[in-house]
Amino acid sequence: VLDVMMPEKNGFQVCSEIKGDESLAMIPILLLTSVGSNVTSNQVTKPPTRYSHFNGMYTEADDYLEKTASGEDIVKSIKQLIYG
Repeated sequence: VLDVMMPEKNGFQVCSEIKGDESLAMIPILLLTSVGSNVTSNQVTKPPTRYSHFNGMYTEADDYLEKTASGEDIVKSIKQLIYG
C-alpha cells in the first residue's frame, strides 16, 4: 500500500521502482490518493500492458483507491490483490 503523496518520492515513483525490479515486480501495489480522482478502482480499464489508468496517467499499480475509502474497501482491495 503506497500513498501517492509522500515527502521525498511520490507513490508513482516508488511503484515504478518496485515494478522495475525483477525480484519485487510480482508484489501487488495499491495506491491511496486524495488527489481529485473521480474514477473508482472498479472503473479502471487496464490497457494490454501492466499499466493502470490513473487520473489521466498510467501507473504500474495493480489498483488504487481514494483515501476516503472505508477500511472495509481497503481490506477488500488488498485481499483481491493477494488472493485474486
